[in-house]
Amino acid sequence: MNGGSNRKHFDEMIPITKPTLPPLEEYRLKLELIWKTGQITNGALVREIEALLEDYIGDTHCVAVANNTIGLILALKALDLKGAVILPSFTFFATAHSLIWNDLEPVFAEIDERTWNLSPASVRGFLEKRDDICAIMPVHVFGNPCQVTELEAMARTYGVKLVFDAAHALGSESSGRKTGGFGDAEVFSLSPTKPVVAGEGGIVSTSNGHLADILRYARDYGNDGDYDPSFIGLNARLSELHAALGLGSLGLLERGVKHRNEVAKQDTGRGCVI
Repeated sequence: MNGGSNRKHFDEMIPITKPTLPPLEEYRLKLELIWKTGQITNGALVREIEALLEDYIGDTHCVAVANNTIGLILALKALDLKGAVILPSFTFFATAHSLIWNDLEPVFAEIDERTWNLSPASVRGFLEKRDDICAIMPVHVFGNPCQVTELEAMARTYGVKLVFDAAHALGSESSGRKTGGFGDAEVFSLSPTKPVVAGEGGIVSTSNGHLADILRYARDYGNDGDYDPSFIGLNARLSELHAALGLGSLGLLERGVKHRNEVAKQDTGRGCVI
């Protein structure tokens, strides 16, 4: 297509991907539970998927939200950041959008030509020459973890926050640890092209219990239960319908990761383990 043209090249749309879904009957059983309770958003199934992911990742708090982008926006807001944020020059545009929504300046750093992930050397260069950097936002591109250990050390040295756009990276590992436990927060996506599919949805994972508490009421207009909002939040709740699908998909995660790694090894001859 040229210049945003809407010309159709095929009579029928060719989908970019077909998500791996749990058995329909399994999903139907969870829907029956929703119909019995009458609670269709931010209820028991949301709590269940949060708890399962906390156990899966380990030593972390998980907060379910409506999608990855809103999770990034709220995490940045909750950290009360001001100034500029370093991000990779190769990423999906939602990464930068989350910064703009928070009036933060995107600073695009170079990427590693081998992994396509954020280059720590480029990050260090910006940290050394600019004093307005308040955070680093790396991306685990295509689910392959970036150099988290080096970036964590750099964030500590320069006193900046570290928030990962981990949209594709649920199930990935780095240095023997699951993604979700690095930096100040990591934000996963549960949209149809991701390892765990809820239709739409996101998970903010953090080892900071205070940050997790803020995010729990930030996703509900900033209301912490007394109907007197103490935070400028959003309607970012995950519905029970999406959580039900996500729970079924979560059961397929390890099998899916294994299959992806097998395909990667066949394609490259050396593997690209996530």
